[in-house]
Amino acid sequence: MRTKAGASERGKRSGNRLLWTWLLLLVLVLAMLVARIVHVNVQFSTPPVEEYQVGEWAELKGAFTTDRDYELTDGYAFRVNGAEILSPNEYLDRYARDGTRSVEEGDRPCLVVVDLTVRNVGNSSGHISAYNWRMISPSGDDSLTVASDLWGHVNKGMDTTAAFVVAEGTEVTTHVPFYAQRGSEYFQPFRMEYPDVLPGTYRLRFTNAPVKIEVPLNVS
Repeated sequence: MRTKAGASERGKRSGNRLLWTWLLLLVLVLAMLVARIVHVNVQFSTPPVEEYQVGEWAELKGAFTTDRDYELTDGYAFRVNGAEILSPNEYLDRYARDGTRSVEEGDRPCLVVVDLTVRNVGNSSGHISAYNWRMISPSGDDSLTVASDLWGHVNKGMDTTAAFVVAEGTEVTTHVPFYAQRGSEYFQPFRMEYPDVLPGTYRLRFTNAPVKIEVPLNVS
């Protein structure tokens, strides 16, 4: 015959088990939440900067702009030899290899032209994504990108321009033009503008992860 005391004791034990079950579930949920936060923080943490000076070789060692498995940059290295401000027409007149000497509205000093040597030692499958290179202006307000339309008149020894390959076991020196692009104001007829660049210290960024490879440039 069951007594009231026995039933009460069993009910108390059952309630304790339920309480501990809920506490365990709560701990597991909190642990998963903390793990997720840590994962997101690691994933989106700012990569460290590796800074190189003009004239120094920067070994990429697998560093990339957007996709490690696609770019495969092991064996590639960059050396910035200098930089200067030019107009598109000055750039083409000096460096074009296809006979192009001028473009429409090409007399304004809107380019920072980087004298760059690229070396490939032992890489037969990777490439360089130059369209993701960025040059930060002295004020930090503008991000200059590669003017691939102009660079295409100059390139030689590379398979393409914006995403290029240098033959294994060789090095190539080229002159990369960068410009800032600004669209027209809202509700105005669309027109792309290329503002004049000013002398100062720019920062050229070649890669974004796992390190940011950057070269400071005193441009005049």
